[in-house]
Amino acid sequence: MQTVAGGATKVRVSDRFMAEENELLLLTAKPELSSAEQARINQILELDLAWRRVTSLATGLGTWATLTRHLQNSSKRWLLDKEPTLITLRDCMSYAFIRNVYLADELVHLQDLLLQRGIESISFKGPSLALQVYGGLDKRLFSDLDVLVEEAKVPEVQQLMFDIGCIAEPPRNPELTLDFMQSKMFRLLTHEQTFSKPSSGFVQQPTLIDVHWQIMPPHVMSYSFDYLMENTVEVEVSGGKKVRCLRPELLLLALCSHANKHQWVELKWLVDIVELIRRTPSLNWHEVYELAASQSMRKQLNLGLCLCRRAFGIDWEPLASVEFGEDVERLAVQIMTVWFSKLIPSATLRQYIAYQMRTFDNTSKRLSFALIELTGVDIVTYLRYPLPPALFSLYRAIHPLRLAGDHLRALLR
Repeated sequence: MQTVAGGATKVRVSDRFMAEENELLLLTAKPELSSAEQARINQILELDLAWRRVTSLATGLGTWATLTRHLQNSSKRWLLDKEPTLITLRDCMSYAFIRNVYLADELVHLQDLLLQRGIESISFKGPSLALQVYGGLDKRLFSDLDVLVEEAKVPEVQQLMFDIGCIAEPPRNPELTLDFMQSKMFRLLTHEQTFSKPSSGFVQQPTLIDVHWQIMPPHVMSYSFDYLMENTVEVEVSGGKKVRCLRPELLLLALCSHANKHQWVELKWLVDIVELIRRTPSLNWHEVYELAASQSMRKQLNLGLCLCRRAFGIDWEPLASVEFGEDVERLAVQIMTVWFSKLIPSATLRQYIAYQMRTFDNTSKRLSFALIELTGVDIVTYLRYPLPPALFSLYRAIHPLRLAGDHLRALLR
């Protein structure tokens, strides 16, 4: 047991879930370990563990690579040559690192192509996150590239994507036309577009490129591109080439918002936050909370920090006296229960909206979020029921009816 700020008693995860496998998953989620943590891993490895469960959970939590790496450095490294599920992870490691390097080169190439057209970009997540937060491409796996550009430049960027052989993802019915994608209407309906670039050489999967003109949907978090550009740092990627990334205070908020959007189902998103704070001792906490307050997201930030405290026992000095509140503590326990139970959070729109509303700071933000989610038109509705701009207000009725119809059809399947 452990006591946290305010005298409240925190139940350790190993006590709460009563499983050494869960403790192993938490210990091996971080890229670097203390000697005491490595010794504890060696102790756990002496037990008869359910390796199929461990590897399945590590894969779902996004921490299988760090699990494999720490097993390689453990007293039981021979398990990687004996346990079938661990052998699979070991064999994936080399390819995963090669793909990381490949994607980093792709990011640099993409930035060069954009700059040739006079288009500034900001990279977040992917290779830039691995380098900015972890200090190396081998310490954090990623599967795609995320670039943020000015909204006015989006049509040029879309044309560039098609010029280099990309296709728009996901497939739509009816299909997206280039004219529609390059219209202002399209940029109002979404904050990003994914493109798939065909694979080349020994990298088998296509490269997914997410082009953003907002970090998150504007009704969740919104900053002007000029403001974001003024708040960037440069990170060297490869061959002396550098990319622009969000500075730590903004990046911390973006990471919390992204993880919260997906209800924190992957433990690796929490590790990103732990590593970002650990590597930024000069982090301006006052500014972080001001930024969060400006977006009504202090509760989401606190939830991320509460998870750091509960999962890893971490309390940064400025936050040692912070009490996150009963609702944040309950949310953290629920999230951690999902991590170790293989439960997938309900994907219904009702559940999603209820969860997100619970994590905003005030009633005004909660109601505006729910209203936009329920009555604001999206690309699916627009493509299915195209209306001229003069009748756009009708979507406030059409969109919820479409959502209700889709939900009913799903129930009847």
